[in-house]
Amino acid sequence: MDLVRWIIHTTQLPNADKETRREFTLFAAVLCERVWNARNSIYHNGHKLDPSGILLQVQLAVAEFTSVGNQESHEVMHTNGADKGRWREQRRDPNQVTIHVDAALQQGRGSVAAIARGENSQILRMEVLTFKASSPEEAEGKAIELGINMARQQNWEDCVILSDNLEWVKAIQSNRAHCWSIMHLCLNIFALVTLCSVSIRWTRRDCNKSAHAVAKWASRLNISGSISFWEVAPDVATILLSDE
Repeated sequence: MDLVRWIIHTTQLPNADKETRREFTLFAAVLCERVWNARNSIYHNGHKLDPSGILLQVQLAVAEFTSVGNQESHEVMHTNGADKGRWREQRRDPNQVTIHVDAALQQGRGSVAAIARGENSQILRMEVLTFKASSPEEAEGKAIELGINMARQQNWEDCVILSDNLEWVKAIQSNRAHCWSIMHLCLNIFALVTLCSVSIRWTRRDCNKSAHAVAKWASRLNISGSISFWEVAPDVATILLSDE
């Protein structure tokens, strides 16, 4: 706990360089998460406190995330010339599995949808998840997480996951959390990306209407799980067909 107190009340961080601040933030986030998990295990399951074990877990996790961050990322392209630095949408390979993901948030409840399409835009699978959400950023992240887990479960190789949330796409490609309040979700997604062959890419909002429509429909019904085309409302089915 002395280490946690030092992290919270440290005064040296503002004077540190950018890379040191980044490493410190990562270490602090992982440490707080592991301490919280240990607290829950002790309180709810009667486990014994193991400070040395917790610190070892933190060091291993930080080392893993740091090594991932040093790998080169080529998934998000940049335009050249006058448009250099601006993000652009990637063209879809008709023979590649693509998963459109999006989220809907209403009154503290988030719903996310992942829609996988294959050759000729045929719908291969649709999944939805409804949960308590604290912010739109959390909901958008959960949508990407759902898409990654779908790709893993279906063993789809070289799968492309399309999100219209540019901040999340940038964060994943740079392997840097963009919002401290959802650091745990960021780190989990960064780890998941390393476990399977997926590309996270940006798509325009108007090209992601089907995922958003399914997410809103799931929110109204408060449902989770795999769904079929025939289960969704007629207005949602129309949008799914128009996105083919």
